[in-house]
Amino acid sequence: MKNILIIKLTKKKDKIEIQKFIDSNFKKNHILSRNHKLFKWAYVDKKINCAVALLNKKIVGIYLYIPLYQFDKKLKKNHHIFGSLWTIKGFKKNQTKNFNKKKIIIALRLFQKTFQLVKTDLDIAIGLDARFYKFHKSQGYEKIGKLNHHFIVSPYINKTKILDISFLSKTKKIKKNKLKIRYKKIKKISDFKKFKVDNLFKYQIPLKSKIYLIKRYLKHPIYKYHIYLIYNKKALNICVFRIVKFNNTNVIRFIDYVGSNKSFLHLKTFFNEIFILHNAEYLDFYSYGIPLDILKNTGLINKDNNKKIIVPNYFEPFVNKNIDIHIGFRKFNERGKIRIFKGDGDQDRPNFD
Repeated sequence: MKNILIIKLTKKKDKIEIQKFIDSNFKKNHILSRNHKLFKWAYVDKKINCAVALLNKKIVGIYLYIPLYQFDKKLKKNHHIFGSLWTIKGFKKNQTKNFNKKKIIIALRLFQKTFQLVKTDLDIAIGLDARFYKFHKSQGYEKIGKLNHHFIVSPYINKTKILDISFLSKTKKIKKNKLKIRYKKIKKISDFKKFKVDNLFKYQIPLKSKIYLIKRYLKHPIYKYHIYLIYNKKALNICVFRIVKFNNTNVIRFIDYVGSNKSFLHLKTFFNEIFILHNAEYLDFYSYGIPLDILKNTGLINKDNNKKIIVPNYFEPFVNKNIDIHIGFRKFNERGKIRIFKGDGDQDRPNFD
């Protein structure tokens, strides 16, 4: 009897087998294979957001994905999805020697079948593996490239402990808040009540919501995130960041933004406020879709324009190296502007328990 490849969506009962497969066929002791709380938070609801390829009833491939409705059921009507972990039996992370025709066929069929089973209006590949650029292009993905990576050094410190900024001009302090910009820390959904913020979400796809922000960030099982609403007479934007403590200093990882591109400029004074509040050395920001001139006018420095600078992405463990995050996306019946940030998909994921 010939081997028949079966590809199907998974159920809750498949969780342990999926985690074992990640450990054996992606990376030994990967956090998703051993941290049940994180795995459940990211992928499990009434079912697991995962398709599996089965050969003789044994798993030979998995494709994990993160729909935005994982964090707000009302977003299900939009069918916006982030691709996540995709691996086949024998495909170790960062290795290519085990590629053979049979495994490649299984990988491609698993990918294609997943998106037949999970209908999408938009799917985004973030953290795209260089091995699959050509394949994603062949499947209709647009804008395969990398996120912009910007940073700004605090004007309130005398010496940096992580960045070598000896060749950069010193960041200037902003003395006056002429527009009387104010900030409110969001700790729960009711904190939004006094403000009309729903319109802030209309400036981009994938579409997010207040509930999405609360469940994606404030309910995270490991990381502690900060959500702030920026306003004057009305709500201007919402931003999300977390603090990394390393080498006796703090780093602000700015990882999500909601609001118009134009109102991003209001964060110029906000950055100064949070530098003081968190005694941080610098702030960094991975993004796609916000014009580079706006980022520059907010005081952010494009890492790619400063070839000598190293702005590390990995702190668990620390790697003193620039890391590009590659992306691609497909739009089906969607006309909105795409914006992608580090908090999207699984890019801001811990590597420890």
